[in-house]
Amino acid sequence: MFFFRRKIYRKLDLILLKEEAIMAEIDDLKNDYAALKADITTFITNVGTQVAGLTKQIADLQAQIAAGGSIDPADVEAIATDMLALDATVKAATPPAPATDPNAAPGT
Repeated sequence: MFFFRRKIYRKLDLILLKEEAIMAEIDDLKNDYAALKADITTFITNVGTQVAGLTKQIADLQAQIAAGGSIDPADVEAIATDMLALDATVKAATPPAPATDPNAAPGT
């Protein structure tokens, strides 16, 4: 009887150790998710700020044109530079498209 009880306790100890390891992994995943979420939030905020800046620059340029004023090439260059920076930011954060198998059946 004692032998079986000790065997059961050993099994319970193993189960508890595995449960602790699983819970530690879950905590790690939770922390990784929180960090990723923060990075994504920061990225979206930065892109939104860049878009808002471009929108204002374009609106200012449109108002200048509507008022019959001349267009300063430096203003146009600044908009183009900011657009290229935004494009580079988005491209850097965009994962590459998955490779497709040319021999794969359609819809797979």
